[in-house]
Amino acid sequence: TLKGFTVLIEKEWLAAGHAFSTRCGHADKHAESSTRSPVFLQFLDLVSQLCYRFPTRFEFDEAFLVRLWRHVHSCRFGTFLGDSDKARLAQRVKARTRSLWAHLSHQKHRNAMYQEDTSV
Repeated sequence: TLKGFTVLIEKEWLAAGHAFSTRCGHADKHAESSTRSPVFLQFLDLVSQLCYRFPTRFEFDEAFLVRLWRHVHSCRFGTFLGDSDKARLAQRVKARTRSLWAHLSHQKHRNAMYQEDTSV
């Protein structure tokens, strides 16, 4: 589900400490850094391929993944700013910015072929 996917990203990427600012080059000091890496893009590409392979199993569509990737780099939302939860807390990101999840929840991202599996 869309909710499950956002929880997965919150837990396994954000809370686990993926260095989004460093990996994405958000700050000028990281723009030309050798530590930049498209790891999260590769993850989203993997999810996109799974959506293609199993079109009825994902509640969200490919447009959701594209918007997610675009906003990781836009720095318009605080969700992916900073390199850790500690850094986001120190910078008061939640108080000073809007959550990407709140923004995306107001848009239509429903996969028309999605079939809820109640057997799991």
